[in-house]
Amino acid sequence: MPPLLSDRLTVCLFAWNEEQRILRSLENFRGLFRVLVVDNCSTDRTAEVARGASYELTVI
Repeated sequence: MPPLLSDRLTVCLFAWNEEQRILRSLENFRGLFRVLVVDNCSTDRTAEVARGASYELTVI
């Protein structure tokens, strides 16, 4: 895997009930930046999908 463009930058992706769209959004950043997904108490599987894609996840 190529090095990150910047080890100083983190993309924060705030999500609420984005199960159907979260992977498409995450793929835009894979291998470029560190990605932090902030799940805002979704009632669908947003958090599970993000965890399954090996992204760091914070639940608020």
